[in-house]
Amino acid sequence: MDQVYDLRLKQPSLAQKIFNQTTIDSKSYVRTKEGCQSCSCQFFDNTTERCGIYDVRPFECAFYPFLLYQVDNHYFVGVHLACPHILDTRYNKAFEIYLETLKNYVFQSDVIKFLSHNKHLFSAYKGHEQEIENLFEIPFSENGEDEKLLNQRFAFEWHLSGQSFSESPFAFNAVFNWKDFFDFDFQIIDDCLCVFAGQNGEKFLYLPPIGKFNAATLAKCFTIMKGNTARIDNVPQAVLKHFPVEHYKHFQKGHEYCYYKKDLIELKGNAYKTKRSALNHFTKHYTYEYDLYGDGQYQECLDLYQRWKEQRAEAHDDDIYRHMLIENEQVHRTALKYYRELGLLGRVVYINGKLSGYTFGYPVGNDVFCVLFEITDLSVKGLSVFIFNQLCQDEELQPYRFINVMDDSFLESLKKVKESFHPKVLLPLYTITKK
Repeated sequence: MDQVYDLRLKQPSLAQKIFNQTTIDSKSYVRTKEGCQSCSCQFFDNTTERCGIYDVRPFECAFYPFLLYQVDNHYFVGVHLACPHILDTRYNKAFEIYLETLKNYVFQSDVIKFLSHNKHLFSAYKGHEQEIENLFEIPFSENGEDEKLLNQRFAFEWHLSGQSFSESPFAFNAVFNWKDFFDFDFQIIDDCLCVFAGQNGEKFLYLPPIGKFNAATLAKCFTIMKGNTARIDNVPQAVLKHFPVEHYKHFQKGHEYCYYKKDLIELKGNAYKTKRSALNHFTKHYTYEYDLYGDGQYQECLDLYQRWKEQRAEAHDDDIYRHMLIENEQVHRTALKYYRELGLLGRVVYINGKLSGYTFGYPVGNDVFCVLFEITDLSVKGLSVFIFNQLCQDEELQPYRFINVMDDSFLESLKKVKESFHPKVLLPLYTITKK
């Protein structure tokens, strides 16, 4: 239901045109045209009197003349009484019939969930209260910690708009997926969004400040951070220039592997001979179905992860690796549950009717698609190559030229696998501390 994420996945250039700091302000309102005394939307053509993005207009526009209306801590669906159509039909029987249809739509669980995670869409309409009639209140549950964090998504995406990163941490889901391990605190400092991660009373910056930050901004951030954990994580190479070596220490925490998508689809040449062999073996010997992930497959995917985790643990006696398997299980649970809210693309593979693999990913910037994770039945030869190859060919990935598969967690076996697909670019990430 999230149109912005859906557009970013399928039409990133159009999403960037619609959702950026020039067209939308930090409160999610579309900016009016400069020099236009009447409140004219950025996308409204005054000459033709038509909307320039009508087919992909936002939820609130498609909803009009009904409005998402907030009064104190209560959330309503209202109607704009000044709309000419409403002036003619408000007290007709047809309106009352339609109102029941509208209620049935809004009270669907997925719509309630969407609205509860996007409360910035509700407005108090100060100065225009007389034009609005409240029709019914939306029965939101108590705002839990997950909902509070999800409601930070708009601020995160708004500050990130207009910037181009290829590294996996620069997406909201990269924060949210770790909600069970850190207490996240979003703060605006010098017009920059600063995402602090807390643990055991201490804080660090999960990302460099998002926006045009300077030395003063960094000084304020380090004042907020406490103890030995005061640091800034996930700093890309391009941002290092803001951390002069006379004042800061740079520690490379690893690098992410980035490939040309075309290479992963075609698997041409001697370099990919082994991959082609594995792919051909799978397609020849198995009856399979590659399909979209849906809510009904949540438990099947978790059951597969359990089997995969046990197989991996048996093959590795490294305590750190085994602990990572346990931690990642919770990350998978979060992503599988909140995939819609996080804008994740999920795909599954069934073999003879049994779920045997799943993979999830998300866009980073306009040209890179990041694979968040991939889990397959390890007993099925060639399945991991098949699902990776199928994902790269997926119609939804058509706009993206590059595939980022994240880092290798300093695991030699994982490093070998990622190197075997011949990355074209290595994207280093750094941790920054003060000298």
